[in-house]
Amino acid sequence: MYNNQKLEYFKKVKFNGLIFISLAFLLFNCINKESSIQQFNEEVPIYGEFVKEISIFSQSNVNLMVVDSFLVIQTSKDNFLKVYNTSNFQLLAEYGTIGNGDHQFATPRLLKNYRRSESENSPIVVVYDLDRMEINEIDLFKWINGEPQFHSQNPLDDRENYYLNFYYSSVDYYIGVPDGPKKFILYDRIGQNEMVFPYTPKLDFDIEPFLMYSIYKPAITVNQRGMKIAAASLLVPNLEIYDFEQNLLASINYDTVDSLKNGLEEYRKTEWFDSKHFIVDIDSNDEYILGLNYNNSSTAIYNNYNHQDLSFLQFDWDGNLLKKYVLADNKFVESFAVDFNNKKVYCFLPHEKEYNLYVYDLN
Repeated sequence: MYNNQKLEYFKKVKFNGLIFISLAFLLFNCINKESSIQQFNEEVPIYGEFVKEISIFSQSNVNLMVVDSFLVIQTSKDNFLKVYNTSNFQLLAEYGTIGNGDHQFATPRLLKNYRRSESENSPIVVVYDLDRMEINEIDLFKWINGEPQFHSQNPLDDRENYYLNFYYSSVDYYIGVPDGPKKFILYDRIGQNEMVFPYTPKLDFDIEPFLMYSIYKPAITVNQRGMKIAAASLLVPNLEIYDFEQNLLASINYDTVDSLKNGLEEYRKTEWFDSKHFIVDIDSNDEYILGLNYNNSSTAIYNNYNHQDLSFLQFDWDGNLLKKYVLADNKFVESFAVDFNNKKVYCFLPHEKEYNLYVYDLN
């Protein structure tokens, strides 16, 4: 009888020990999973102020950029390109005709990168034409001063790819998303070859191939001096930083992928797919990256207009999370550009009835 009791005792100890080890293992996994999601050092509420001097007569396809003391705004109607002085919002020049003739535009998209002219040190801003597959370069000083030949228009060097999205053009490189199973490519204009960046980061659940583009569609910005690329996926709360040799320098997870995982599971049951949208637009200088984070489902954003907790997420080029600027006025921002010198963000708000250009102060 004593031996039987002793045997039962050791069985209980062994069973309880297994439970303890299992729970410890699960707890470790949960802690490890949570620790892989990085946190911002500071959360700052910000409020926007409308700019009464500027009205944007467009409901979509509005892009902005800031260079020096100039705010450039692109819409989709004739005279779609306008440049303003950021000190008093005076309109300095306007230009651009929709059409298929010389120096006209079919589907213009203003890029956020620019270069300088060698003679005048003038900013050369870039407008990509999606349908015509053309690069348009606008010499800002010549345009403002009414000088001739301020606009050059040239076809893409890369005629092998049709770009669904285009982000960057320089003398040496293009960056964009071509048709096909690629997150984005870096095209070397000199060597006439491309580097393919695959769909990353890899997730621990299956994704239907035809959904890959929608899930991993990137917002991309480039550090021209540091030769670095930052790419944020639309439905994956992650920012990756690469160099121009395709080396991954940093991969930052700033939220869980639960929304995407649940959305895919629901889609397989009902064929209805809905998931949180994260960084949709991005801007940078040599020091900082700022991403517009929706953090709301597509239904809340586009169907119900019932969004909350939109924010600007600030990173540095080493992959550190710095600040989360929460839009405390709960406004909906479609696109933006940053004046890094004065720490101001210019935003297009399509749902506002009277004034739809707002400024947020990050100071």
